[in-house]
Amino acid sequence: MNSVQHLELQESKLQLQLQLKIQNFIDDYIMEFIHVLDCFKERQLPYRVMSIDKIPSQWRWPLREFFMSSRLKDYQFYYAILMDNNRLMDICFSKYPSLNPIKYIPDFHDYIPKEKRCNRTILERLISQKELENQKIFLYFIKYSILLEANLFDILKLDSEEVFNVIDGDVLIFPEKQEWLLSYSSNEEWYFV
Repeated sequence: MNSVQHLELQESKLQLQLQLKIQNFIDDYIMEFIHVLDCFKERQLPYRVMSIDKIPSQWRWPLREFFMSSRLKDYQFYYAILMDNNRLMDICFSKYPSLNPIKYIPDFHDYIPKEKRCNRTILERLISQKELENQKIFLYFIKYSILLEANLFDILKLDSEEVFNVIDGDVLIFPEKQEWLLSYSSNEEWYFV
């Protein structure tokens, strides 16, 4: 084998490794997250995938191509690949740091354990008590590092047990100017800051 063939073989090997890593990412994160977006779609509620954090730069174009051409096109992931909204989450985590180094727990004003109430009831009560108006909000799913944009009152129309649950983990909800933060913990606890 000459040096050109060796380089071509190495390049092919690197491309294959990249494809496998991207496919694993899609299987382990994106496909696991689809059911959340299906909740929005089933109720015809508008949303936008704003960003998918922690994607290496060399993955962006292959992922974008995959999202544009696959059955996932209708989920709008391709838009998120081009956007860099990490700054929004950096500001959020800076403004609302975690009290726990292992799990996100904000320095909260109100703490609501789930008990026997459903998540929708807890959300409705929090929104009413805090007199929050319908507005554009962001939902950040920590496990998946995915940031969605939606309307506050629309999340009350979702199957809240499908969106906020132990399997999908912690979710942060906050408005664009980050005046407040609602945090759902996979321990089935709600925090309001």
